[in-house]
Amino acid sequence: MASVLEHGFFYYNPSVAAAIVFAVIFALLLGGHTWQIWKYKTTFMATIIIAVTLELLGYITRIISIKNSSARWANILSQTTLVVAPAFLAAQGEQHRNAP
Repeated sequence: MASVLEHGFFYYNPSVAAAIVFAVIFALLLGGHTWQIWKYKTTFMATIIIAVTLELLGYITRIISIKNSSARWANILSQTTLVVAPAFLAAQGEQHRNAP
């Protein structure tokens, strides 16, 4: 097992490429969902926009955290947003199920 000092805040060797791929995927999803809200006037999808924005922010700050091992703020923000974002997706499902 890798030491904490070897890879910054991580106990493993984090992948920058994977973080970039997921950031691009969530950026595309954010664009697609924003377009759907605008075109179809489906404002109930706003929680999806929040969730995808948090995921995108999480992966961007994860890239920063991997590149700059002394950036504690980036690691904290990355972990927080990547943990909180799925709660908004669950809220979206509940909101859609209770819609008239």
